[in-house]
Amino acid sequence: GRTDFVIGHVEAVAPDGSRRALAKGSEISAGDAINTSAGARAQVRFIDGGYVSLQPNTQFRVDQFNFQNKTDGNEQGFFSLLKGGLRAITGAIGKVNRNTYKVATPSATIGIRGTGYKAEIRDDGLFVSVGEGAISLTNNVGLLVVTAGNAAFVANANTAPSPTTEQPQIPPANLEQITSPVAIIQPALPLPSLPSGSGYEMAYAFMNCSDGCYSAQIVALSGVTATFNSNSQLTAYSGGFTNL
Repeated sequence: GRTDFVIGHVEAVAPDGSRRALAKGSEISAGDAINTSAGARAQVRFIDGGYVSLQPNTQFRVDQFNFQNKTDGNEQGFFSLLKGGLRAITGAIGKVNRNTYKVATPSATIGIRGTGYKAEIRDDGLFVSVGEGAISLTNNVGLLVVTAGNAAFVANANTAPSPTTEQPQIPPANLEQITSPVAIIQPALPLPSLPSGSGYEMAYAFMNCSDGCYSAQIVALSGVTATFNSNSQLTAYSGGFTNL
């Protein structure tokens, strides 16, 4: 697979222990472990059409992966969620042969029925919820099928999975936007101070997650009324029209 986007410090650890920083478009191979640091996020899209969106402070590993553009039983998508949380949408792997997709966690193994789900490991166990389709939770004690609209909890590998009303604490995709406003000031800097008023230009960029966080969006505004503090820092703005 490849990374659709990376925010903050995210690294991959290969089976031989070598580490590399990930950026948008980085290749992910079987055996790679992906680690996101505090405040960092990453989304990985796999060649079968599935993806995982990794939350901050997450450790996720691609244990085995094989897909040759057909579902003949030889396809495999075996992963491990060792820490943190994720949102996942499954692709072709697992749609025909359910046993070809699994996510191992310390508390239970997640299997799927063709689905979209969230999973989070906390200090007290594993929390999951299902948005579409169904998943199974299997451990040393038993098996629980969790269907769309429902959630479940597993304390550890020797405690039976059980339904719960508590959801994984993972924000919806449209909250995974990183917005970085940047004021573009005219006339040219440096100035001893910037006066508040009209006639400024401003641009800002953000990650558009309505389409799965594929692309960054850039907006430029003219005719902005800006308010600056005594240190020439922008504290508020209003008005403006798009010129891009």
